[in-house]
Amino acid sequence: MDSPRTVFPDIITSRLEDLWSAPLPGEEAPQYFDALRQLEEKALELAPAERRTELQALITEMSGLSERVRHLYVRFAYIQGLQDGGKLREVLGSPAR
Repeated sequence: MDSPRTVFPDIITSRLEDLWSAPLPGEEAPQYFDALRQLEEKALELAPAERRTELQALITEMSGLSERVRHLYVRFAYIQGLQDGGKLREVLGSPAR
């Protein structure tokens, strides 16, 4: 088993680097949603009138899929947090519950 003195700093450093490198969700997400809506509107303007209903259905489906992907990333982050917590507990020698 790795020494707590070697593993603990690696765990903390790795997560801090992840957090430091990531943009703040509150800053970037609204910009992405605005850009996505503008692209959707532009796509609808470019489509022939007789195909706009079909294109709107595709846009709605794409939005739903992107929402599901977002939920997956949230689950991945949660699982990573659980794994880190378990590793931290192991390194610190706390009894498991």
